[in-house]
Amino acid sequence: MADKNEVTGKLTEAPPPDAPVDVIATFVWRGYGLPGGYTVSRVVRHGGRAGTGLTVFIRPPGGGRELRINYARESDCTNPTKLRAQAAADTNGLTRGSLLSGPKAAAAMYEALCSMADHFEAADECGQTWEWVQELHRVAALTHGEIGSHPSLKRLQDHEYSKRLVQDPPTDKFGQPQRPTPLLLKDINTGYVYVTARHMAVFLRYDLGVEDAGSDDRILTRLKQIGGDRVYVEEWDRPGRDREHKVRLVLYRLPEEAPDSEDAE
Repeated sequence: MADKNEVTGKLTEAPPPDAPVDVIATFVWRGYGLPGGYTVSRVVRHGGRAGTGLTVFIRPPGGGRELRINYARESDCTNPTKLRAQAAADTNGLTRGSLLSGPKAAAAMYEALCSMADHFEAADECGQTWEWVQELHRVAALTHGEIGSHPSLKRLQDHEYSKRLVQDPPTDKFGQPQRPTPLLLKDINTGYVYVTARHMAVFLRYDLGVEDAGSDDRILTRLKQIGGDRVYVEEWDRPGRDREHKVRLVLYRLPEEAPDSEDAE
């Protein structure tokens, strides 16, 4: 029997929460009006409340970097105009969303997004923080070096990634927006991965859209809960008396594994 949404050409009722993930993903794909070959790969709720953010990830055909639709507030997903507009803006017009024509359709879409989401309850703060770290690894650029090396630290210091760039990204010669990315340093001696406190704050607050990330000290506290730490580093550009320039940075050492992880066969 044909699905009711297919028969009517409308978004009426979302699939039940216990429906297979691919069924829910297809419903979301149809709601956004995505072209063939694109798939809705996952949804992440950053807090699971009306005032916290929600991100939808879309995988293009043939692989490649996922597209992200970032809603600053989950409540935006219940407004058909905001639901459509944010998707169109973040995908550069790839989505059409013609079926998201009214409150009922938006409510059904939001229900499907929540069903598909990697949802962390508010009490599971460690799990949510680990999700932030995983997402940072997915989108960031990576450089290798030593945290005691001036050239390595200088690369981190000079890498352009800011609130301004995230909110108003530069465009290429075709007018396409070029998403800025934070930079991670992997220490060649220890294997630890580091990010500057500045990049981490920009990533969480403006790129990922996490509204409840809190202050820098609060971010550090959450990272420490899952094995991260803060490191103060400073290094001259050359040894001896001929030193001219010093790099001073605050770094976060990122945790290496999920909280409470256990070896499993």
